[in-house]
Amino acid sequence: MKKIGIATVYTGYNYGSVLQAFATKKILSGMGYEAEILKINGSLVKGRDIRLKKLITIAWRSLLHKNGVKSLKNYSTSMSKEFKEGTVELFDEFINSEISPRLVSYRTLEKKAKNDEYAAFLCGSDQVWNSAVFYVDPFYYLRFAPLEKRIAFAPSFGRDFVPDYNKKTIKKYISEIKYKSVREASGVDIIKELTGEDSTVLIDPTLVLNRTEWVSLLNMKENNKGKYLLAYFLDSPSPKAQKAIHAISERYGLEIIGLPYIFKDSGINNVKNAGPCEFVEYVKNASFVCTDSFHGTSFSLNLNIPFFTFERKYGNGGNQSARIESILKMTDHFNRYEVDDFESCMDISFEKSNTILDFERRRSKEYLASILEERV
Repeated sequence: MKKIGIATVYTGYNYGSVLQAFATKKILSGMGYEAEILKINGSLVKGRDIRLKKLITIAWRSLLHKNGVKSLKNYSTSMSKEFKEGTVELFDEFINSEISPRLVSYRTLEKKAKNDEYAAFLCGSDQVWNSAVFYVDPFYYLRFAPLEKRIAFAPSFGRDFVPDYNKKTIKKYISEIKYKSVREASGVDIIKELTGEDSTVLIDPTLVLNRTEWVSLLNMKENNKGKYLLAYFLDSPSPKAQKAIHAISERYGLEIIGLPYIFKDSGINNVKNAGPCEFVEYVKNASFVCTDSFHGTSFSLNLNIPFFTFERKYGNGGNQSARIESILKMTDHFNRYEVDDFESCMDISFEKSNTILDFERRRSKEYLASILEERV
């Protein structure tokens, strides 16, 4: 069985990151390949990908950039968000059992990439190409691998632009990836602007697996519907989001359940601990979902749960709405974004979006199959 190495983000105790890595492994194994998530050793913080060189570069460039200090503060705030007790343990258990990353040094990986142990390498999905970072990580652009083995599988830039301070490096790195795809339509424009080359939009790996596959792979009970509204927010919900949560809860008699962060003054008091598996189950069994997350949105779409998506309350952080807008426009559900009218919240049909996603699933699998068959 041919082995495929995957360079992706699964750290940071983030549901979407872990589940897209899990989904990528399952997609490849379903195609007959041995999929292996790679991890460069040397992280200074448990559960994070913070290597010494990366940390020094980020700190240095932050000091030189006019908004660098604010960016560091935002990053520090993000890392210090309070989880419901027991959440980290559930994440660690899932990562150890289902992601099973291979720990390797960068130098060793360069040597292995040149021999026949790996047929190809994938980078993606999630924000592995986050355009605004102060360290453009060569690992996530597959710089360790021969050019003909490099495949971009729906990576995200996180934003709809590349700052001037990263354009030269990102242009070079992307130009030297043979097979290019991205997760958002804005990513196609970025690649065209930087390199003059074309690329294709593919859906997030979590959407390539359909509802039935998620229920089966995570051994979930099919009929276990709950009478609750799930509030999944990566930052403290905006006033508009809080208004929606409580209005929908009161109108339909739904308990409000939050995952997994504890935000003060959010109005979400019943917060549960949940790992990646529990997160999917909470979405599947919810009567309604309110979220500011791309993957909160995509799992609601995939599992056919009525939802509203709100712009994140970033404070001084950068806007990252492009990826959410892209999937909502693709599935014809953009009217579920930043809504003001909560009266018709349950009035939603997934018939058209299911048809669209079925088509996009086939495209993603055909993209990978054609490239890997060429490689193998």
